[in-house]
Amino acid sequence: MVETETSGRGKRRRVEQEHRPDLNKTAAPRGSAEDNVLPFTKTLPSWKEYESDEVYKRTPQRPHFPSLAYSCELFREGIAAGLTGAFIKCVKTVDDMGEDTPRSKLDVYKETFVMLEEQGFDVRAPLSRINELLSLQNGLPNMLKKEMRGESSNKKAKAGLNKKPSFKTKEMARKSTVKQDRLNFLYEKQREIREGSSKEPKLNKSLVRCKSSFEDKETAK
Repeated sequence: MVETETSGRGKRRRVEQEHRPDLNKTAAPRGSAEDNVLPFTKTLPSWKEYESDEVYKRTPQRPHFPSLAYSCELFREGIAAGLTGAFIKCVKTVDDMGEDTPRSKLDVYKETFVMLEEQGFDVRAPLSRINELLSLQNGLPNMLKKEMRGESSNKKAKAGLNKKPSFKTKEMARKSTVKQDRLNFLYEKQREIREGSSKEPKLNKSLVRCKSSFEDKETAK
């Protein structure tokens, strides 16, 4: 049934009522007690140890273990405690991982955290660390390939420098030397001709002076 009411300010308000009570329920905020109902009652002393661990203090956890709702009630708490202990141990292991961690191990832990996330654990920090290590390992082969290509190029260059000249190379060098010798010979001849041409007028002048001097002496006699 739908009723329309008018307030004193002239604004209309629509109130919709149906026979479905869930429309009038207010959703509980995420992380509240209503949103984190466990399918078992905590009775084991290990919970106090887990919840006081440094991992829990660093990133507060509120797992709700939804899959346990379909398992035997007697086993629920034990399974939940085991998963919690495994989560803490896995986080500490990932904290100690380095760039030399095998990729297969990183993949296993990544899959483990994905499964733990389904139980309500906050796995963002360890997953981020694993993805960071995987990215570093993915970039490492490319760097090694570049270094190998660089070393190969250097080896080829050195091989080219140390390689003995072939017969064809020697023949080309010999022809180049002969050609240069011929050019030098022609240049030398041209230089001698130019120098001879420049000396010839001086020689003619000397002969003329000698002839005049001889004629003057003969006249004086």
